[in-house]
Parts: sequence; C-alpha cells; structure tokens
Amino acid sequence: MIKKKTNILIALLFINPLICMGQQSVSVSTDGPKLLWEKGFKEKLLSVVMSQNGEYIAVTDESGYLRYFDKSGKELWQFQYEGKLETRQDYKIDKPQSVITRISVSADGKYIVGVLRGLYTWIQQVEDIETRVKSKAKFETYWPVKTVYFNNEGKLLWEHKALGTPRINDKGDYVFIEPLPDENGEPEDSYYLIDKSGKVLFSKKDMTINRRGFNSGISGDGKYYFIRNVIYDMKRNLVKEFDKSDNVVSISKNNIAVIKYVEDDPADTAVEFRLYDNNMKKIFSINSSTLSYREKEYYFRSYELSADYFILPYRKSCPRFSRPCERGWTAYSNKNGKEVSKFSYRSKGGLRPVLITANQKYLMARNGRDRQIMFFKISNAKQLWRITMPEKFYSGMWPYTSFAASNDGKSFLGVFEKKINFYDNSKYAQ
Repeated sequence: MIKKKTNILIALLFINPLICMGQQSVSVSTDGPKLLWEKGFKEKLLSVVMSQNGEYIAVTDESGYLRYFDKSGKELWQFQYEGKLETRQDYKIDKPQSVITRISVSADGKYIVGVLRGLYTWIQQVEDIETRVKSKAKFETYWPVKTVYFNNEGKLLWEHKALGTPRINDKGDYVFIEPLPDENGEPEDSYYLIDKSGKVLFSKKDMTINRRGFNSGISGDGKYYFIRNVIYDMKRNLVKEFDKSDNVVSISKNNIAVIKYVEDDPADTAVEFRLYDNNMKKIFSINSSTLSYREKEYYFRSYELSADYFILPYRKSCPRFSRPCERGWTAYSNKNGKEVSKFSYRSKGGLRPVLITANQKYLMARNGRDRQIMFFKISNAKQLWRITMPEKFYSGMWPYTSFAASNDGKSFLGVFEKKINFYDNSKYAQ
C-alpha cells in the first residue's frame, strides 16, 4: 500500500551544529557542518540509506513502513506490505506482521531493494540452568521471507522468495543476493542474480559461508559479480578464480581487492591484502604476518576501499597505563600502492574510517571512546573539521549508529536509533 505525502512541512533547523553536538575538542575549524534538518521516529530505525547523488533518503523502522524522503526532508511516500506471508505465529502479539530491512538504493535513487521480514512467534519449552525446572516460554523474531524491489514512486516492481542480503549496482540494473547462514554456517538459500524486471539470471548453491561476510557482491558498474574466491561476468562466464584461502571483497571501477585468510582457521585470521587491476595484474599487497592477532583484526576489519584509495587505520602499541596512544590512518594509491597521505593523533579510543565519498576526495572517520566525528581531505590528510558528540547523542561505543554521504561529500546523514540528522557540508567539501 502506498500513501502519498504532499503537504508535510518539515522545519529546517539552520542552527550551529555545535549547539546540538557539543563544543569541539580541538581547534580544527571555527564551526562544523550545518544541520539542515532532523527527523525523529517513534519506532527504532532498522535501515537508512541515501542515494549517491544526495537527492533521496530511504528509511525503514519497526513500524513496518518504508518511507522515502527528498533532501529537504519532505516525505514523498510510504509503503507497508499487505500481502499474505507464510509465517509461524503460535500466539498473537501487537506488532506489525512484517518489516523491511537491509535496504539499498541505486546511485540516482530511482530503485530501492530490501529484505521483507515476517513476524514469527513460537512457544518453546525451556529449562532453568540452576533449578532444572522446565517451563514454556514465548519467543518472537522477524525472519526473512522475500526480497522486494521498488521504483522511486513507491511502486513494488517485483518480489522474490530469495532469502539473503541484497546488493544493487549503481544504475539499479541488477540485484545480487547473498544467502544468510543458518546455525551450522551453511546457506539458507542460493546466491541469486536478478535484473530489474525480476528475471533470475543466475542462482547457485554454495555450501561454504565465510563468517566475515566478505564472500560475495556485485561491482558498481554492473559488469561483474563474485562469490568467495571466484569472479563472473553478467553472462555467467568465469573471469578469475583465486586460491581457496582468498576472498574477493570488492570490485571497483579500476580495481579488485582480495584478502587472504589462514585456511581452516576458525578465527578467520587475515594475513594479506592484495589489490589487482582489471587485467588481473597485482598492483600491491600488504602482509600482516608481523602483526599480532588483535592488530590483524583491527587493520583488516576497519579498512575503506574506493576506486582510487585503500585506507587502513593504524595504532601504535603503548603501555596499558600510558594512554592516550597514537592512532590514525594511512591512504595508499590504488595505482601503485604508494602511500599518499597519513594522519595521526593521540587518543584513548580507536579511529575507524567509515566512508569515502564517491568522488574520491574525502574521508569520514569516527572515534567511539572520544565520541568524535572527523572529516578529512584524503590527498593531504588535512582534517577539515572534528566535532565531539555530547552523551545524549552517543550510541554505545560510537557517535551515531551509521553514516551516509553524497557523491561529492556536500551532504551527509547521521543516524541514531530513532532519529536522522541531515547536514550541509558544502563549506568543507568544495
């Protein structure tokens, strides 16, 4: 069901973000990005994404609705699934019968894909660990039941029984679906490649799931997709097969990124990062054999990769009671693997890159323990602004639960559990 919104007024709050976000801890800039508007929700947000052109924002929450906004904050439409779902409900509960999660949008915002989850309730006999007394307990969850695909007018174009995480290419031509693992680590369903008309182009059952999730995806230009260590083109031709211990993690316009893991290691320890050009020629590699286990986790779980840069966080070891320690990030060129820039500062917490703008110019990072958000120019590691979040805007170990930015970095979103903040960053992203 689609409900059109035509006369909704959202107040634009043109206020200094330092009022909302606390005073800056260092004098990096005289102010920060401008908060244009904020929107609160009654229910917990499940998924929030912004199109790369910065024009549209898709939001789902526990009310069961998918809502679509323009960049001014105006709600364009909302959708709630009303079809019949095959779910298990042993008892009634006052909650929506379905929600939509894991949404993704095309670069121009014309197409949206997501996971439709149905409400499951069941009663199960449990045993108290201490008393050994058995009793019946009620359980509830939203379980994936379909993949759903929309246009930017809120029309449901197709739905498919595929169960997994959907990824859409930049133009919205293709949706690649990675199956979810069951309790034994085996896929619940097949891998699927579906075009925008809903036609299944490819499906494959693979009995191995990488717990890190770095095992499948689609290139932004829609020319290739990959499953674990194998790359295919859209005609299902084999393009490249790497070693079994390798995992393709990303295919950009110019590069293919591969992480090598220790074979048969339950911890999935990463030992090497390699970058190839589109002719499969290795450009450079970074070996982690000299790093400790904790350092390997830190380096290879927190990297950011774009068409031009590979960015790794780093931290220097220091005695436990001598913190803050030196932390930062290093940017490498994807053309030759040479270091382009490096940023360092002293902090109690880790510095984690969270996104690179699509125009390859800017990097956003966050520090959980210090409650800081930072914005950099990659070419010279210049820190353009750094703001500290007050505790009321502090979610667990991180300020904001997620981010999204436009191609040029002039607009970005900060997402809390029940609120979205939309910022004008054009003063710094020029």
